[in-house]
Amino acid sequence: MDYSYISSDFGKRKFWNNVTGKYVEDFHNGIDMTSGKEIVATAKGKVTACRNSVKGYTESQASGNYVTLYHGNGVYTTYCHMRYGSVKVKVGDIVEAGTVLGTKGTTGYSTGEHL
Repeated sequence: MDYSYISSDFGKRKFWNNVTGKYVEDFHNGIDMTSGKEIVATAKGKVTACRNSVKGYTESQASGNYVTLYHGNGVYTTYCHMRYGSVKVKVGDIVEAGTVLGTKGTTGYSTGEHL
């Protein structure tokens, strides 16, 4: 997608939290990207964890709504901050690359729509 970009990289970061109205300095354990609406599996995998119950901003459930896939050989991917109610898979499901997992959102410790 020609309009996709990384909105927050892995590692130390400083950003303005528009929800709390404060600057935050922390270590980010992921890579945030924005583009499109649907979130799809990057590769075949087994759903090992997911959550679909977070309705908005919360620091206590930082990942928001998410899906974690195990691809084998110790490789996992986790897709976080999905829209409330949009997760389309359940633990134990086997998904193929390109399977729609849910919809991009802004749940958990998130200040704008992204993945």
